[in-house]
Amino acid sequence: MPIDVAAGYPQLKDAGVIMTHYTDKVNIEYYATCLLPRITNSKFTGEVKDKGDKVIIPTRPVITTKPYVKGMNLETEYPESDPIELEVNRARYWRFGLDHIDIHQMHVVLSDESKSDAVERMRIDTEEEFFEDIIGDAHASNMGLTAGAKSGAYNLGSAVTPLALTTTNIIELLTSVRAVLGEQNAVKKGMWIILPEWARFLLVNSDLKNASLTGDDRSVLRTGRLLEIDGLTIYCSNLLYNVTIGGNQCTYIPAGNGDAITFVAQMARARAFEAQNTFGMIYDGLHVYDWKVVKPEGLVTVLARKG
Repeated sequence: MPIDVAAGYPQLKDAGVIMTHYTDKVNIEYYATCLLPRITNSKFTGEVKDKGDKVIIPTRPVITTKPYVKGMNLETEYPESDPIELEVNRARYWRFGLDHIDIHQMHVVLSDESKSDAVERMRIDTEEEFFEDIIGDAHASNMGLTAGAKSGAYNLGSAVTPLALTTTNIIELLTSVRAVLGEQNAVKKGMWIILPEWARFLLVNSDLKNASLTGDDRSVLRTGRLLEIDGLTIYCSNLLYNVTIGGNQCTYIPAGNGDAITFVAQMARARAFEAQNTFGMIYDGLHVYDWKVVKPEGLVTVLARKG
């Protein structure tokens, strides 16, 4: 909107004297940080990259030890294991078109900008789908009001009574997650937890006062990584699954180790081709993928709200 003029002074823009200028720079878009590659493993991707829609994953059998006394007859055990089936059932695509006249006349390469946006949206939509899908896949002892395979001593919240997190108890939640994994013998390198923004606020305003522990701003922006507490690498995401319980906004907070979830990306393709019914170009992309919780003992689900 042009600047107003005083009575009697002409609006020169309306007379075509002052032109409208278009910049060659495109306004930035804010995207949520995507963490899927950092919290899952892709060890089976190569096996299904170009063939089949299912991979059968053998499971190491469990061998039982027995007491022995001299001269006793030994019992022979024949080990069995139940394989895990990972089916590739998910796919997403994007497609947009541009007329040749617009392509010729535009002063920015809109096709490149749009393709970049489509790729980011694909990542975000896939990750939102992922976080919603895995909320019930943790081991039964790794969620709820009495989590802990040995003790049942840790409150991780439930659909009836979500955990009310505050600056006072949020560090206790992190150490509780570590303890729950410990009781499943699932403590190992690569443990993680993903907090929503409101829980990150509580964490940085808790007893964890040393801002230097969070690392430099560039690393946080680049990876979503905040810091490490009790062996858990802490990430932050805006893509976690939210529900409303008792009038409160609650978030399913996932945690675990790198072996818990396998992610398979079978195919990712993009193309550009001439439109058939008009003068123009069509740009599209396809992604075929899936995931499976292969070690539920290594996955933890917290249901919490801001207290």
